[in-house]
Amino acid sequence: MIFLARTSADAAEIASISGVVDLQPLDEALVMIDADLTRSKLYHRLKALQPADEPLLVAELTAVPKFKDMEPGALAWARDHLPRD
Repeated sequence: MIFLARTSADAAEIASISGVVDLQPLDEALVMIDADLTRSKLYHRLKALQPADEPLLVAELTAVPKFKDMEPGALAWARDHLPRD
């Protein structure tokens, strides 16, 4: 599954989570994550990586989202991992 997460964990920390297959940062807090995990399991594993007072969001992506001005390669990554509308 592909997820969109808003987290304070960095890419190396996220990549170290068991079940994370691939990831693509969008900016300093947003990341797309390809994981063999449920949304709940990924949420709790990300939650353990960051301070309790930091915002956290994990949402499943089912199609390439609309976005601009994100990290180079982000749109190509999304197109390679998600169906297009």
